Amino acid sequence: MSRFCVFGSWHLAQVMSACFAEKGHTVCVVHDDKDAIKSLAAGKPTVFEPDLEASIGRSLAARKLSFSTNYRGSLRGRRVAFLSADTPITRDGTVNLRPIRAEVPKIAKAMSGPLTLVVASQVPIGTCEKLQALGRKHTKHRFDVVCNPEFLRLGGAMVLQRAPDSIILGADDVKTTKPIATIYKPFDRPIVTMSLREAEIVKHAANAYVANQVSFIGEIGQICDDYGADAFAVSKALKLDRRVGRFAYVRPGLGFNGGTVRRDVNLLIKLAADVDREAPLMQAILDVNERTNGTVVERLVKLLKRPRGKRVGLLGLTYKAHTSTLRHSLTLQIAEKMMARGLRLRAYDPIIPPRREGVRSKVHEWEVPEEIAICASIEEAADDVDALVVMTDKEDFRDLNLKRLGSLMRTRILVDAVGFYDADTARRAGFRYITIGKGFQWL
Repeated sequence: MSRFCVFGSWHLAQVMSACFAEKGHTVCVVHDDKDAIKSLAAGKPTVFEPDLEASIGRSLAARKLSFSTNYRGSLRGRRVAFLSADTPITRDGTVNLRPIRAEVPKIAKAMSGPLTLVVASQVPIGTCEKLQALGRKHTKHRFDVVCNPEFLRLGGAMVLQRAPDSIILGADDVKTTKPIATIYKPFDRPIVTMSLREAEIVKHAANAYVANQVSFIGEIGQICDDYGADAFAVSKALKLDRRVGRFAYVRPGLGFNGGTVRRDVNLLIKLAADVDREAPLMQAILDVNERTNGTVVERLVKLLKRPRGKRVGLLGLTYKAHTSTLRHSLTLQIAEKMMARGLRLRAYDPIIPPRREGVRSKVHEWEVPEEIAICASIEEAADDVDALVVMTDKEDFRDLNLKRLGSLMRTRILVDAVGFYDADTARRAGFRYITIGKGFQWL
């Protein structure tokens, strides 16, 4: 088995290092974030991911996983390192590459011999070539870069890292990828080699394809609503078609959140524009997604008639059901639109604690706006509100006691943005029910 470093301290670095250590490799996670490294060394991940904490604990006990802030000492004798530092997506949809641009010179200066740096961080096309040139400026040793794009999803990252559909390795010289392929051999998954730029664009293309599926079913859902049909039945039939497939993103509901998917669609639009081409399909994906995500707000506002000052309870705040991060939370994006229409919001999420005096509800650099009251329970979120909105598919929200919650509310309006409930069940509990793709009718 191999001995190597993983540079970074947030989600990607934690998941990759834990799964590598599970396969018997000896992995040292290195970063200059002292608080994060201290927490990880104590077996406490800094972001929630199912089974991550247990995996780190097992590998720490087996001495297959360690954490350090010492770059030079950790790299001594190592010939491979993974760059898994965070590359945040800013609120305007661009990529903040400063964290990895800062990391590469530190790694290059700490090298004790030739090194292959495997870039797993999400980067735009052309970045790996620049990082390779940057590293070579800061070391006398041979410095090569391999692009190894990740295809993880928050809330399901451990499952996907343990058994990826494929492993993509991009390099200027295919021989550079051989030690990386050896590291991945215990995973027993297909390994595909290509150039640096091809590996980078695979990530962009994959995200854009997913976005295309989401926007496609969003438009089908709108048509189903207009004609009193059930888009969930349509989705079920589509997935049985081998040309579509059972894993296709064709489940009716809200559109994609933004973040990396939106970033990659925008990037492909820009790449086309840079060579005087248009990308009308990519632009249409964004336009349909915007319209789909606006559906909940428009229907809710119309049903409330005079929305200003009305109270709405939101169930679910985080980016996805099984994660603790607020980054690119679709709930928060839609909440901003609700507040712009004059609605007063309160919210409950089992992972986000109520605010304490002087303490913000913040996860990393993303936080819940002060205008949204954070509740301690579903009942508190429903108390005296004019509408209740189920925003994320957390199991906590699947089997709500609708009669009980309805008795707490000022007006019984249920907006089911994830399609958990049956319309007849909600109506028997006295609710006016709104969802997407189940044949919408104004009541």
